[in-house]
Amino acid sequence: MGEPFVVAPNVYLGDVYAATRKSGGFDVVVLDGIDPCLSVGIDLAGEHLGTTLVKCPPSPGDGPSVASNGIATYVARETQDRGHDALMLGVVTYTSGSNLAGVSYAAQPRVVEHLLVAGTKDSMRDPVVASFGGDGFALAWVQGHQIRVQPIQGWAQLVGTPIDVSPPTTGELGPPALVFDGHGGGLVAFAAPSAHGLDVIATPIACTP
Repeated sequence: MGEPFVVAPNVYLGDVYAATRKSGGFDVVVLDGIDPCLSVGIDLAGEHLGTTLVKCPPSPGDGPSVASNGIATYVARETQDRGHDALMLGVVTYTSGSNLAGVSYAAQPRVVEHLLVAGTKDSMRDPVVASFGGDGFALAWVQGHQIRVQPIQGWAQLVGTPIDVSPPTTGELGPPALVFDGHGGGLVAFAAPSAHGLDVIATPIACTP
């Protein structure tokens, strides 16, 4: 996991979109509401790969976040638990086999839901989920004034404890964008308040498939 660093300062509209570059590394696109959008290339070490103008991708929207690989599909959404903000993480996997006569049967979905509950003072919102390979996924969300990341494997099994990936701030953080390169290297990008508006900040992370 790398230290957070600013990729685009003074952005006044705060949506961020992140994607894997075909040539390696990541593209962080600033969704500022004006086409074309600013795209910043970043490698796994956090070095800039150049800045270009690109057609603005669609905004991620406010619905649940969904990520899939060849093993499972995860869905993350906001919820409430006894009056407190929480996140609901659902996983759908498919199994197949054969009956006693040796005849194969169709894949059967299995759903497991896992509830993540914050303390009474910290809200949990804007979850995003992405696959980092194998049966591993990562969940990122805003909790209070912090962006947190939680690795997940198997049937919504949490691996270790959540990692804080944003610098200290007392202001409102924008929703995180989360992306992996297919080999365990990833990037979390988000908007954070600054003296002049919003800065887009990125944090390289690594999860082992």
